[in-house]
Amino acid sequence: MDKKLTLKQTAKLTGAIIGAIMLLIALFGSFRTVKAGYVGIVTRFGKVTRTADSGLVLKLPFIEKVVKMDTRVQKQEAESSAATKDLQDVTATIALNYAISKESALEIYNNLGTDYAENIITPVLHESFKASASQYTAEDLIKNRTEAKEKTLEAVKERLAAYGIQVADLNIVNLNFSQAFNSAIEAKAVAQQEVETAKQELEKAKIEAEKVKTEAQAQAEAQRVQQDTLNELMIKKMWIEKWNGQLPNTMTDDAGILIGQ
Repeated sequence: MDKKLTLKQTAKLTGAIIGAIMLLIALFGSFRTVKAGYVGIVTRFGKVTRTADSGLVLKLPFIEKVVKMDTRVQKQEAESSAATKDLQDVTATIALNYAISKESALEIYNNLGTDYAENIITPVLHESFKASASQYTAEDLIKNRTEAKEKTLEAVKERLAAYGIQVADLNIVNLNFSQAFNSAIEAKAVAQQEVETAKQELEKAKIEAEKVKTEAQAQAEAQRVQQDTLNELMIKKMWIEKWNGQLPNTMTDDAGILIGQ
């Protein structure tokens, strides 16, 4: 009798322990925490039932699940390649900053799932960059990089807005061309530099020639003045040499020349 009682007590105790454990599991399974910057998507057997704000979320244990969707600004990068207007190959890293709102999180989860960045955003980045790059020649793409970025940004904004994804900013980094194109650009830069150097040397030669000409003109003018001066002196010298020592009876007004009789 005592032995049977002991077995019954043991069975009850075991049952109580199991029940307590199940209760604790159910109790802890009834709550989930959603961090700030996230929104909770509550599903029941895979079907969405509601959304939950950040904080403590009450749910049915074993039946409902809380999927957390990030609503903060996030970054998605894509290594993309395209062909320019003049058929030059170009590669670039497209870096996008984006966010989803609490209101759009439910629709995104329903239509796109949690892998929407890879499934939707990355392809949109590729296609938008290809479309923008095709509007420029390779050289123009380098010169108008900011303009090409803005065109890509607008295209990405328009396409992702249809999915409820908000675009904050976009950057095109590591813009690279083929080695052949880079060599051609380098050769052109060298040629342009040589042209500029030649222009500078020609301008320098013109300045030097003008300087020589000016100096020659100045020297010629000095010689002319000196010659005129020498002529006057020679005339006076010749007059003095012929003077017999007698004072002249007449003086002309021209250059103070004395004429004797």
